Amino acid sequence: MSTTFLKDFNLWAAWRIPIYSAYVLKSPNIGRCDAWYIEPQLDNTNAQHTNNHLSMLATSTLTNATPQDQTFNRGKWKEHEKAVIDDLQSCDEAYVVTGVVPDTNKKIPISKPRVTVSKYYWRATCCKQGSTFIGKGYFGPDNNGKVQSLPITGPTGLQQKLIND
Repeated sequence: MSTTFLKDFNLWAAWRIPIYSAYVLKSPNIGRCDAWYIEPQLDNTNAQHTNNHLSMLATSTLTNATPQDQTFNRGKWKEHEKAVIDDLQSCDEAYVVTGVVPDTNKKIPISKPRVTVSKYYWRATCCKQGSTFIGKGYFGPDNNGKVQSLPITGPTGLQQKLIND
């Protein structure tokens, strides 16, 4: 077993949320799936947070979900997911990595806190068109409850933001 796998598994066990999901978008008919499959042993009964799936391709199960503010999930993040899919439609190949930065001081449910809530969500995309690769980064919610676009690298890029947080 790789060291990376063990580290990721240990973080998942401590936080009880997935850290990231990586996938390739190959179909122009990809869309958000809002039908949830029940996993009662993992169910989140917190009224302030809803379950947000990291991968737009995986089944909607709690092992592919992290708690997310309901208003953000059903508003700006949903708009962002649609915009990403639309943006990647023209790619020959499209790669997506979506993840979270956990807020290690915030857990739910309040009565028996054990599931870590995220500070924010992030997404990196790579669009291959011919021999050209175009990368984009996103994170949200920002301080205004929106999803921000930023470059992948550089002093103001997604990579640096993730290193700092």
